[in-house]
Amino acid sequence: MLSVALAAYIGVLVAIGVRYRERRARWRARAERLRKRLVAELARDATVAGLVFVPDISVDADGVSKIAVSGVVPSEADRARVLHAVGEEVARRFPRARVEDALRVSEAERAGAA
Repeated sequence: MLSVALAAYIGVLVAIGVRYRERRARWRARAERLRKRLVAELARDATVAGLVFVPDISVDADGVSKIAVSGVVPSEADRARVLHAVGEEVARRFPRARVEDALRVSEAERAGAA
């Protein structure tokens, strides 16, 4: 009797783990699709043409929660342009999401400004 209860308990735990992994895989796949759409929209934006940055989207059960923008830009003005462009697009597409700034200004620009 104890072994049947133990087997049932382990089966439930395994089922919960499998469902969790499946859900995480769906979230990651959705985040990747959304990231590709966001990158395509930003590629058409002339204000950020030629700048190298990567938006990384985090998706949870409630939808898109965070977009982290990373990369290296030549100047603070370029950083502001990228964040503004991403912020506008995010506000239009993902109204409840927040944008996190992980951009860095290149060392050459900082050395020239000092």
